[in-house]
Amino acid sequence: MSSWYPWQSTLSRVSGGQSGSWAAQVAVSCACADFTIDDSPDTVSAPKAGQRYTVSALVRSTRPGVVARMVLRETVGGSLVAATGTSFRPTPAWQKVTLEATTRRAASNLGVRVTATRLRGKQYLFVDDVPYYTRTDADG
Repeated sequence: MSSWYPWQSTLSRVSGGQSGSWAAQVAVSCACADFTIDDSPDTVSAPKAGQRYTVSALVRSTRPGVVARMVLRETVGGSLVAATGTSFRPTPAWQKVTLEATTRRAASNLGVRVTATRLRGKQYLFVDDVPYYTRTDADG
């Protein structure tokens, strides 16, 4: 849990993970419309330009109708170079969300962000098993 940063949310480690014993439980912490969790620090630093990264996460929500998004963000010196994202609607059952991006600049940083809207009160988003995979060529 120490490698994730919550924005407008609280982040807790809870039992009941899909790929292991634990999962991240995310709850909105304000009267706001959305929230995020970010890997902090960014998981990948100094990749080569043109490397393809795949990130996947297992997600679920206690509330149907939640709108969520997973984004791979490439930054240099804190400035955004590129962002590739996919939107999804988590359900009460675990589902896998996968996203691919190719780095544009060498010596950048690559981080993942999960954002969601429409959670209130005692409603939660759960995130589990967020690995990065890398392939060094376009053919995989």
